[in-house]
Amino acid sequence: PGGPHNGHRPLELPMYSVSTQSTWVIPTGDGHCAVHLDGVHVADYEERIGDLFATITQRCKQTGTLEAMGVWTLRSAPEQGTRLVATQTVYHDPERVSVTVAHQRRVE
Repeated sequence: PGGPHNGHRPLELPMYSVSTQSTWVIPTGDGHCAVHLDGVHVADYEERIGDLFATITQRCKQTGTLEAMGVWTLRSAPEQGTRLVATQTVYHDPERVSVTVAHQRRVE
């Protein structure tokens, strides 16, 4: 009685998915690279050694509108030493923008 599970519900396991993505950074010029994710161009990377900063930008493929931008800079201050400052800006739509700033310093 109770069917094939003897009155107990079958065990329900959460569904998990696993995916693998390949990111390629392909040089396109001095200090410039195209970022490809699974073979699709998704962003552009640029670094300027003299200015001690690098940027990565992501644009809409149809309109060219800026969708996201990351900037990494090295800042030096006598009392704080050298810090890496990373700023990530995401443009969700014309009325909504997210900005994240992270300060990192080397710990010895």
